[in-house]
Amino acid sequence: FEQYSGCPDNVAQLDSASFWFNPTYATPDYFNSCSNPSIVGVPNNTGVGYQNAYGGSAYSGIHLWHMNVPNYREYIEVPLLSTLTFNVCYELKMYISLSEFSSYNSSALGVYFSKTSFTNFSTSYNLPFIPQINNSSLNLPDFINWTLVTGSYTAQGGESFLILGNFKSDLNTTVTLTPNIGDNVV
Repeated sequence: FEQYSGCPDNVAQLDSASFWFNPTYATPDYFNSCSNPSIVGVPNNTGVGYQNAYGGSAYSGIHLWHMNVPNYREYIEVPLLSTLTFNVCYELKMYISLSEFSSYNSSALGVYFSKTSFTNFSTSYNLPFIPQINNSSLNLPDFINWTLVTGSYTAQGGESFLILGNFKSDLNTTVTLTPNIGDNVV
């Protein structure tokens, strides 16, 4: 998220982050310190909370679950630097954080490796993929620290893209109430 084509000045501007894109009709966000102070600034995000970037000046925000919109999901997608090789085991590491204004929390984050890019998927609901890596159900993010998510994947060969989000239905997504007062989303 450190490379960008322009400073975001509002929500739903993931396309400002170089290489990253939105595969659906939903509205993932891009936060950058070049926008500070702003609704999408770092560390202050008006209406979202306060969080320093993990190791730079930017990050993305997605909804994993929404109380008022059944099965609403936001995803982010990025091309890999190189195509994955058949039968090679790859390790994924990333850090996540919960918005201070999330009334709910969930560990339901999945990673899907794809051979092809998905753009303009005509939905803002669950994508019909089975992620190869799932965050542990015991690995809940918090709104103060960054939480490490790890996983291993043995490639089928030819995977060139990575999609992050919640691929589970609402019925299969566990959410917990937080002490935060805010949106009915994770």
